Amino acid sequence: MFRALLIAFGCASACACADTAYSEPPARNLLSESGSLRLELRTPSGVARGTNEVLLHVSRGDSGAPTDELVLEMLPFMPAMGHGSGVSPLVTPLGSGDYAFSEVVLNMAGRWQLRTAISGERSDHVVFDVDVP
Repeated sequence: MFRALLIAFGCASACACADTAYSEPPARNLLSESGSLRLELRTPSGVARGTNEVLLHVSRGDSGAPTDELVLEMLPFMPAMGHGSGVSPLVTPLGSGDYAFSEVVLNMAGRWQLRTAISGERSDHVVFDVDVP
């Protein structure tokens, strides 16, 4: 029985690793601090040292309806070092709840926070953790 469990676990792990190597990095979903908004973070090329692009999809926490007409500001911050990147990312509203951020500079390896302030129809914030290899 134990041997069968080990084999099953090994197969599941191998399948998960193989799938991950060929697919888009997993999206991250979080509720805003108040719980009124759900934000999905996507990094089309993953995250790496240097300049990155990030897509946020924003929807209402209760209904899931996409939310436009918000003002979003992102601050990349590295808690272990106590500093940000020194560059403010540029945001472009795309409609249908999507917001594209360019110039997201993560200039060293380690854990970063993408601290995102939300204002407009609703005021809130959310913090996404990302690991830079």
